[in-house]
Amino acid sequence: FARETLQPLLASYDESQVRFVYRDFVIFGQASYEAALASECAHDQDKFWDFHNLIFDNQQDLSRDLYMTWAADLELDVDQFTTCFDEQTHRDEITADFEYGQSLGLTGTPTFFIYGRVVSGAQPQEVFKSIIDEELASAGGEAPSAG
Repeated sequence: FARETLQPLLASYDESQVRFVYRDFVIFGQASYEAALASECAHDQDKFWDFHNLIFDNQQDLSRDLYMTWAADLELDVDQFTTCFDEQTHRDEITADFEYGQSLGLTGTPTFFIYGRVVSGAQPQEVFKSIIDEELASAGGEAPSAG
């Protein structure tokens, strides 16, 4: 989604029309939690998507040591990243994201909310574009207000 759908989709609209918000929904135990934590620590240094993509490309081989290697490879401040990860700096944020997802009835990922409409699973760009275009048309070209 991030590589093949998100970037082309965002390029099709201006910031007044579409805002993409990513939330952590940790459903696969400790490994998922640590992946979310590492991604958030990378986000602190503006490398969220780079780190995110590495995680999704290597889902079967995740570990703290690998995260530290990637932090160095991405030219992050490794000491800052390590402290963030080891002290679980983003624990409360990750927990809050998960609890919010549960309150919405989510059971899996990815799940998208487009102006309140639920899209479940990775879908082609055309599915997202169709919904966004419908919503923009009904709002006269302006993004509907978030409710």
